[in-house]
Amino acid sequence: MKQSFRILEFRPFRDLWLGQTVSQFGDSLYFFVFLFMIDRLTKDPMMVGLVMAVQALPMLLLSPYAGSLADRMDRRLLMLRSDLASFVVMAGLAVTVATVPQPPIAAIFVSAALLSVVNVFFLPAKSAAIPRLVPPDRLQEANALSQATQTLMPLIGLGLSAGVLTGLDRIFPNFFFLSAIVINGLTFLVSACFISRVPAVVPERDEHSPHDSTWRMTLEGLRYAKKSLLIRTVTILSFSLNFFIGPFMLVYVAVNREWFGGEFWTLAVVEASFAGMMLATTLWLGPRHFRHPTQIAILGLVQLGVFLGLMGVSTHFYIFMLCNLLCGIGVPLQIPMSTFLQRTTPDAMRGRVMSLLAMVSSLAIPVSTALGGWVLAEIGAAGMFWVMGAGFLLTGIWAVFVPGFWRIEDNEPSSVAV
Repeated sequence: MKQSFRILEFRPFRDLWLGQTVSQFGDSLYFFVFLFMIDRLTKDPMMVGLVMAVQALPMLLLSPYAGSLADRMDRRLLMLRSDLASFVVMAGLAVTVATVPQPPIAAIFVSAALLSVVNVFFLPAKSAAIPRLVPPDRLQEANALSQATQTLMPLIGLGLSAGVLTGLDRIFPNFFFLSAIVINGLTFLVSACFISRVPAVVPERDEHSPHDSTWRMTLEGLRYAKKSLLIRTVTILSFSLNFFIGPFMLVYVAVNREWFGGEFWTLAVVEASFAGMMLATTLWLGPRHFRHPTQIAILGLVQLGVFLGLMGVSTHFYIFMLCNLLCGIGVPLQIPMSTFLQRTTPDAMRGRVMSLLAMVSSLAIPVSTALGGWVLAEIGAAGMFWVMGAGFLLTGIWAVFVPGFWRIEDNEPSSVAV
């Protein structure tokens, strides 16, 4: 475990990681309270879905432009401005909630959209900056620790929102939502303080004219991605992974109700075990080097396919839990491939490539979640597991036959060879 945190010896990355750890904690805490408040104020599940769609829309519309901007200006400055803008949005929402008897729905929707817009510009800048903050042979460690933190923070946020904030809701119901807003706003300010310590990360654009328009750079990035076998294939795999994993929580809830008695603790244990195995696998992967990262990614997809199929026939709780745990291994196995892509993409193109992958992911999840509710009603929980498993399995088999993809090698040395 200590080896997983050795990457923090590099101060620029450590500052970025600390800032994002605090910010992701605030985001996760606010997210659960946010959805709860929408449901409480509207008593309409469709409104909850609508506000989530509003948050996804900026990622679809602005990702290409945000990636070009990350390849045009100092990425540290872009992240810093994004954090400060997020703080201003949350401060405005806090003032609104504090001065009116009931939080206005319109203000919540506008704030959700604005936060999503700001986040669109932060993500590609962060992904493109990390390879410049650590040595090339330590990049996977940095990515693994970032991914592990991203997995852990929602679990902590869920626990705190279910404990401390729930108690606060019972004692001071009018202060409940405001407290989550204030905490999240302050985490953006803390993140900005850490990011201000990161050195400038100016894109290496020797071959580009500094006068190129951002939209021209966007088109150039799309053409570059289209020509690259690796980027094209990884984009399809990323879409498939997020599309078939999107309905996971819907099926968890249905299975918990139909197979395991509908108790909250069983649902919490299933979700926590999956996330816990993802976290452990991610940390284990960090310092290891895989000569064939694409083969590891395909193995992860096939493993997900097999054990999801088995979950469809595992009505015994402990057998179901075992298959669920093994599924938690498959998702992080994509990290070596994404790290290889991140490291081998020219710095001048890195922001645009990372934003493309983020856009694809943001498109897949809401679409699959929306379809998942309808399909689940038609074929049941067992059928959904078989559909998701078949999707992963077929995607993995398809990737095997993509010419040249299976044989891609990563000869970058690392601390542990596998």
